[in-house]
Formats: sequence, C-alpha cells, structure tokens
Amino acid sequence: KAAEAKKAAEAKKAEDAKKAAEAEKAAEESNFYSAMSSAAQTVNNNLGNTAIDSIEKGSIYPVVNVQLNIIFASYTNMEIKSLVQTLNESLVQIAINNGQTHPQIKYYISGVSIGENRSILNPSEVKFNSNLK
Repeated sequence: KAAEAKKAAEAKKAEDAKKAAEAEKAAEESNFYSAMSSAAQTVNNNLGNTAIDSIEKGSIYPVVNVQLNIIFASYTNMEIKSLVQTLNESLVQIAINNGQTHPQIKYYISGVSIGENRSILNPSEVKFNSNLK
C-alpha cells in the first residue's frame, strides 16, 4: 500500500508540475500578445493617427498578424516598405523583450498580405511578396 500511495503522490506531483508549466506558457503567450497590442497603440499615438488598425494573434504562437491602415495603400511601394521595415524592427525588439526571439510577423493592408518577417534567419528583416513589387 505504501508503494501505491507513493506512486499516486508522484503522479499527482507530475500532474501539478505539468499544469504549472502550461499555466506559465499561457501567461507568457498572453504577455507576448499584450505587449504587441500595446505596441500598436504606442505607434498610433506617436504618429498622431492610425497606422496600425490591429495586431492580432496568428494561427499559432508566436505568429502575429499586423493589419495596417488603408492609408498605406496610397503610399508608394518604397514608402510602404520603408515604414513596414522600421515598424518590424520595433516589433521584433518588443518580442525579444518578451522572451520570443523568433516571432513570425505577417503584414496586411485591407486584408491583403504584403509580406512577413524572416522569422528564422533574420526576424528584423521583412520579405515583401508580389503584392508589393
């Protein structure tokens, strides 16, 4: 009986550790998306208008979808690339500060994909797609 009780106690301890790890991961994920979302507000406040409509959770953690304001559509491709590249560098730094060294950040204008960062090799660099060439 003592062996069974010990086994049950070990199983409970393992289950508790697993739950604690899951809670920690959920908190980390929540903090990451919170930081990204507040970054959008900061950028908009600094510019004095809405450049970023939203920063949303992507399909899996740590994917982020950045919805840029329709005003970007009136800019030249060079202007858009320059602005998005600068924005990306800031967002990657925020991600790093929140424990995520390889965030995947996807950029959209009016729901149309314009590019994403090179999350594995160089997260600070954006690779633009054919919608912006």
